[in-house]
Amino acid sequence: YPNKNARVESGVAFINAGHLDNDLLNIRDMDFISEERFNLLAAGKVELDDLLFCLRGSLGKVAINDKFFKGAIASSLAILRVNTKVLPKYLYYYFLSPLAAAEIKKHDNGTAQPNLSAANLRQFEVPIPTIEQQKVVIDFLESELSKTIQATQTFDSLFSKASNMRRSLLHSAFTGQLTKEVVSV
Repeated sequence: YPNKNARVESGVAFINAGHLDNDLLNIRDMDFISEERFNLLAAGKVELDDLLFCLRGSLGKVAINDKFFKGAIASSLAILRVNTKVLPKYLYYYFLSPLAAAEIKKHDNGTAQPNLSAANLRQFEVPIPTIEQQKVVIDFLESELSKTIQATQTFDSLFSKASNMRRSLLHSAFTGQLTKEVVSV
């Protein structure tokens, strides 16, 4: 794997666990290697729609490569390339599920730091329904997740308003404004 000395200003993306952000790649602060260095790599070459899975540290962190037609990964990641029987988004949601969490826990072989190997990952039991059923699962999850995001945003807004109101009341109380109103009543 290329070390920091092999990094260049632009070129082929070199992806590490820090670039995995929710379901997509975070391209801010992306690292790059030269085309020549990329060609020296025997493995770890990323293609569009590959899933990238964190094997060490942030075990189970996953994202879909939706940005780069070509790239390379750091040694802490594994590439999961789907075939015609699996949709990338379905596999992504699987890795966020309690089923995958149980598989991760079962195969984690780290002591001080959580750790999996690519061989461990190959042993995961992944339910693979038909493509049509996968589409139904994806549509359902995305609809429900959208509702959850909307509810979270509403909660955050209400919490912010309540917090501002609390600060305003405290300010009024400690600047004598509340007691003036109480006395004048």
